[in-house]
Amino acid sequence: QERVETFVTACVAALGKEDLRSSAQFVKQTGDAVLLMFSHFVDVYSWWTLASDEFVAVSMLRTSELDEKFGATFQIDAKTVVHLGEVTYSGGRDPIALAVNQVFKVEKVFGPGQLGITDVVRKVAAPQYKDLKLEPREVGEAILPGDNEKTKLWLLAQYDLSKYDLAFD
Repeated sequence: QERVETFVTACVAALGKEDLRSSAQFVKQTGDAVLLMFSHFVDVYSWWTLASDEFVAVSMLRTSELDEKFGATFQIDAKTVVHLGEVTYSGGRDPIALAVNQVFKVEKVFGPGQLGITDVVRKVAAPQYKDLKLEPREVGEAILPGDNEKTKLWLLAQYDLSKYDLAFD
């Protein structure tokens, strides 16, 4: 439970460190995941980079504080998936959206440290890739809830852990 709480705190902390070009919002924690909404792709990428740095920092801190046999267990391995869709709220709190269900289907394709996107995001955010030095690589397909046809899934970035000397490698 403490590990999940630390993950959520790191996600929100990274959001607070970002100099947003537009708007972003922490929506809610769902199990061991968080749901964030952004209105500009560059903000998503900036947040992802800052959050990944934050995950490494808190993992290193907690690993040094814990008994050696438990330290690696506390390592935060996060995968990030970006999708595009409309979101409404039930009772002003809970997000209700087909897009949210679709994200939870897609996230299973990606691994720790990866930034994955759906095909609709690849198309919409394409003008930003050159400046961000990104090149999407197709990694699979999925039929998303509510859709009848497969959508392509893309790996946009992999966080580089090689710049750290990690005790939990």
